[in-house]
Amino acid sequence: MTHKWYRHKAGQLGEATDPECDIPEEGTSYTVRVPGVCMSTIDRIYPLPDIRAGIRDEATAGEILQAISLCRSLCDQLDRQIKREEYILTLIGGVIARRPGLERPIKDEYEEMIQCLQSFRRGDPFHTPNTHFLQSLADAWKGACLFTALGGYVGFGPRTIQHGDKICIFFRAATPFVLRSKENRDTNEMLGPAYIHAFMDGKAFKAKNPRETYDMFAIS
Repeated sequence: MTHKWYRHKAGQLGEATDPECDIPEEGTSYTVRVPGVCMSTIDRIYPLPDIRAGIRDEATAGEILQAISLCRSLCDQLDRQIKREEYILTLIGGVIARRPGLERPIKDEYEEMIQCLQSFRRGDPFHTPNTHFLQSLADAWKGACLFTALGGYVGFGPRTIQHGDKICIFFRAATPFVLRSKENRDTNEMLGPAYIHAFMDGKAFKAKNPRETYDMFAIS
């Protein structure tokens, strides 16, 4: 996954006294103990099409529209109501590829992309929408899958995730991370970062009172 997720603040409380957090890379060969909080666990997983090669044919356009519709449907099923912009940001991992001077409202870019895909699927000639939303979508979906998590969340994570994997936020981290308990249950495998819109601004982490409730996660 190639998101510019450093912009998010999932585990950043802004206090100098917060525990130091040295987050290891995926596949690290040594054990690191990282302070954080388990926020949820993965429930159901849904594959996403790889669209980095662009819109090749009507079938590809249909796959993209189907995945977008699925995300919308999953968001509509949440116990809490979400705003339209939150759903749109979820589709692209909260980061849109923009160029200086070409900023447009994200909802407008989304609608234009949808119209282009629908037109192409009907058999009309495809023209690239005058937005950066499609590129943002391709970046967000690279190596990723859509998932639901216990507690009523929808997000994106690595394609390797499975039901029951833990979604954790570590102190000072920009994003949540997905961990999998190893057979001995004493250590965890780092699967990679995840995007859950409700977790990205640090408020959900702060609500857990993490300075009093955090655990140390052994990752190897």
